[in-house]
Amino acid sequence: MSELEPCCVCQKDWNAPNDLIDTVYPEMVKYFAEDGPVYSWLVVCQLHNTGCGRMVFGDSREEAISNWNSGLTDVITRF
Repeated sequence: MSELEPCCVCQKDWNAPNDLIDTVYPEMVKYFAEDGPVYSWLVVCQLHNTGCGRMVFGDSREEAISNWNSGLTDVITRF
């Protein structure tokens, strides 16, 4: 896996092993292929783990991480 840059909004570093479990993951099924489901991916700066709520999507894990590292922001969720 590519290393995540710190969040461009709050500077939280998400590269600790326990943080990554809840940071980069498949978000939803986009469609079903013959060999199984194809997911969109999400990188999120988790509010419940001292983050800011920034969310970045991609068509693959690598694309989501690349979008995150480039500073792209799709949504910022605040509760």
